[in-house]
Formats: sequence, C-alpha cells, structure tokens
Amino acid sequence: MRIQIFGARAIPASWGGFDKTATELAVRLAAAGHDVLVYVMPKYALPSRPATYRGVRLRYVPTVYGKYLETPVHEVVSAFLGLWPRADINYVLGCRTSLAYLPYRLLGKRLVFNTDGLDFKRSKWGPVARRYLRWSYRLASRIASELVHDNTHIKRYFETHFGRGGAFITIGGTPYVSRSPDVLGQYGLSAGRYYLVACRIEPENNIHNLVAGFVASRSQRTLVIAGGANYRSPYLRTLQRVENPRVRFLGPVYEEGRIEELHCHCFAYLHGHEVGGTNPALLTAMACGNLVLANRTDYNLEVLAEENGVFFENTPEDIARSIEYVEQHHDRLTGMRERALERVRQYYSWDRSAELHAMCFEHVLGRRSGYEETF
Repeated sequence: MRIQIFGARAIPASWGGFDKTATELAVRLAAAGHDVLVYVMPKYALPSRPATYRGVRLRYVPTVYGKYLETPVHEVVSAFLGLWPRADINYVLGCRTSLAYLPYRLLGKRLVFNTDGLDFKRSKWGPVARRYLRWSYRLASRIASELVHDNTHIKRYFETHFGRGGAFITIGGTPYVSRSPDVLGQYGLSAGRYYLVACRIEPENNIHNLVAGFVASRSQRTLVIAGGANYRSPYLRTLQRVENPRVRFLGPVYEEGRIEELHCHCFAYLHGHEVGGTNPALLTAMACGNLVLANRTDYNLEVLAEENGVFFENTPEDIARSIEYVEQHHDRLTGMRERALERVRQYYSWDRSAELHAMCFEHVLGRRSGYEETF
C-alpha cells in the first residue's frame, strides 16, 4: 500500500503523542513493505533533514510557527500538497482541520481519521475554538472512509453524538528496562525518593492539582515534573511560582532513554490527564513498570484497568489521600507494576497496532472483508 500520514510535527518523535504515533506506526508499516510518506515541520525534524527515516519518506512542509497557527497551517498546506502523490490511504492524526481534507472526499480518495481524544473538551480552548473543533470532529465523521479510535469510550462518543463508529485500535507502549541508572545523578535524584509526572504542561493534565495534592500530603519525597510547553505558557509560569523544595521542574526531557530512566526509578507515577483517549504518557509509565496513581476517568480506567493502579478523584484533597495511602501500603501494591506492564504487552503493543492498522487500511481498500480490533 501507498500510505500518506498527516498531523504529526515530525518523526522521529520529538514532541507530543501524534509524533510518537506517526513514528512508531510509519516505521513498522514501512518495514512490512508499504510505501509510507509522512508530512513534517522542519522546526521539529532532525537538523540534517534526511529524505527518509528508517524506510519512511519525509516531506518537509513549512508553516507559520506560533502557539495557535503552526498546526492548522501545516495541516492545510500538507493536505493541499498531498492531493497529488498517488496514495491508497491518507491517514490523518486528529480531526482539528478536517475541512482541509474535504477535497479528498470529493475526489474519491481513501481518507482515514485517527480521532485521538476529544480536543474540543480541552480547557485551554475558548468557547469559539471549542465550537469550531466540535464541528470539525463532526465533519471528519462525515467525510472519512473510516475512523480509528484508540479508546472504546471515544468510539462510543462518536457513535452517540456523530452517528459514526469505526475501528478500535490502540496506540502502543514500549517495555523498557533500566540501562543507564546514572542518569538520575545528572538530575540530583535518588532511586525511589521521588514521584514523577512526565507530560506536556497543559491545564487538562491537571498538574496544578497534582502539585497542590502532593504539597498537602505528608510525603517526604520529591515531586519531579518533566515536561514543558512548546510556546510561552502562563499556566507553566504559574506552576513554577510554587515555592516548595519538595517540587522540582526539570523542563522538557528529550534525550533518548532519559525519560524512561526517570520512570524506572521513581517511587510512583502521577497521571492527572482528564481529556483524551489513550494517553502515551500513561502507557510509558506502565511500560516502565511504574506504580501508577491516576485520575479516575473512563479513559484511564480502560487503559490501566482498576486492579492495576491507584485511582483518585481530581481534587488536591483526594490526590493527597492517595499519595499517603501509597506511602503506607507500598509493599502490598508492588504487584500492580508487573500487571500493568503485562497489560501493555497484551493489548498496547506497537507491533500489534501496526498490524491492525494495516488490516483496517486493506479493508478500506476492499482487499479484505473485515478487520480486527484491539479487544
């Protein structure tokens, strides 16, 4: 198959879940013999700007860089350029700019949207942006040849509100065993003496509640927050004003293997995400064998499963209670680590995700009568 992928900033992944998804899927589809082309932003790509990456062809598309413009402009230009190469499948990560892909439907091209999370529910957007995004999601459900959902609750939302189902195919996680524990020393950390948060610093990830809950707890450990915002963020600046020696902001951690080492040696991982389907940050924590404390949402319950983590209500008081519970019962909870890791191996494998995507694409092309889903 000839496959075009839109919606990522760059591969290899340097920022965000779509980059990770594009990287992991594209290289596996290319290794399976498919011709894969990914549209990327020069700013986030490798400095050498190679023509290919691990068998995947790259097309560098300029954009207007800025917090609100770079993604839609990049997608609109990429969608326009993508009309000419011959492609069997046009795979779009997200539904933010679905109008740009309307010509694909009019020209009879095969168009598949990965719905990701419900972007219009993110608190960072104002009322006008939310209305537009919801409309864009609805349009995607109308013009797509097929939809791919990474969480059953997202699929159910589309069925209920937009009258369109689709394929349930998860993204993946990569099991990791510590190979460079000396990384901790570079950050002044000691194994087992810190809680970890690793994600983009955005309001819907509830880092403000995690910080407030941790500070209110009686834990004597440190809360380490790895992540940043790709543009100046008032939210991040407000968080950084917290003057407490038990809270540390490391900023973005990009170097290969470093974030995994931070995961492998933390006392526990805190996951505050409330919007989205299957979060890559949660899968990374599970794949590194973390004890996970997670916001009690339908999405997180599906990914982790209730018996494999400690869940809290999204308030500082309940987060503090959960932290103190883990401190008191940590030895009894260690079995959760291996069960969460096994869940990644069983259901959230990138190899399996790529295989299921290929089946779905072949079904869209009429080359097979059906396809399989994750579970």
